[in-house]
This record gives sequence, structure tokens and C-alpha cells, in this order.
Amino acid sequence: MKSKIFLLFTTLMLLFVSNSYSQSQYFNLKNLNSLSVNVQDNTHLLSNTTTQKILSNIKLKLMSAGIKIGSLEKSEAHMVIKVDYIRSNFASQRMFVQLDIYEHVSTNRKGDVKTSAITYNDYSLFRSTEPNTGIYNDIMNHLFVNFINKYINQMSS
Repeated sequence: MKSKIFLLFTTLMLLFVSNSYSQSQYFNLKNLNSLSVNVQDNTHLLSNTTTQKILSNIKLKLMSAGIKIGSLEKSEAHMVIKVDYIRSNFASQRMFVQLDIYEHVSTNRKGDVKTSAITYNDYSLFRSTEPNTGIYNDIMNHLFVNFINKYINQMSS
């Protein structure tokens, strides 16, 4: 039974890794001018201090890149950072952090359907004995760096 679970877990991990590398070129961040920023931590892994530190640092770096910070109602798009964990009976707990950009879009369907869509997605799955430090470092040194580099590259091309 443990070997089947391990095989399933390994397959899912490979799917996550291949998916994150295969889709990254399809995201278009060009002309993204304003964002609201939100951290969703329904697991309560982060302290309020760490959550505020993440929000403050991301907002400062977005403004440095030329992106205006606005409210949920007035922004073109919404950056949502989701924090979760995956429990395991045979391995230590894994942190799952996801950075999404949501935008209001119109489809090419008949009737001009307007909806919300994820127009950028990146995520991490990692192990950490100290959730506050591990999650903060992953967001600021991995997920957000990937996002801002892609934004800068697309805006300069």
C-alpha cells in the first residue's frame, strides 16, 4: 500500500513540475498597469506579522516595477497568494504556495461572455520546519521573482 501511495505522490510531483515549466510561456503580463494584492492563508500557518511583511514587500516591489497598487474594486487585476499544506502519513508536511493573477476577461464565445480568469499562475511545493520563514522566502525569492521577471521581460519586448 505504501508503495502505491509513494508512486501516486511521485507522479503528482512530476506532473506539478512539468506543468509549471510547460505553461509559463503562455502567460501574458504586457500592459498590466494596476493590481490589488491579497494573501489567503486559511491554514493559519503564517503569523499576522509575516502576512503583513509579504504584502508590504510585494507592494513596494510592484510599485518599483511601475505597477500601481489599488483596491480590489479599482484594480485591473488581482494578485492572490494562497498558502496551504499537504498532510502525509509517510513524509513530513509539505507547504503549498500559489501565486495567481485574476482578471476580468471577455471570451470569444457567442454573446460576448464576461468572466474572471486566472491569467498568470505559479506555485511551489516544499518542505519547511519553520512555516513563516519558509513560506516568506519561497514567495519573495521564487514565486514573486518569477512573476516580476516575466513582467519586466514582456514589458520591454
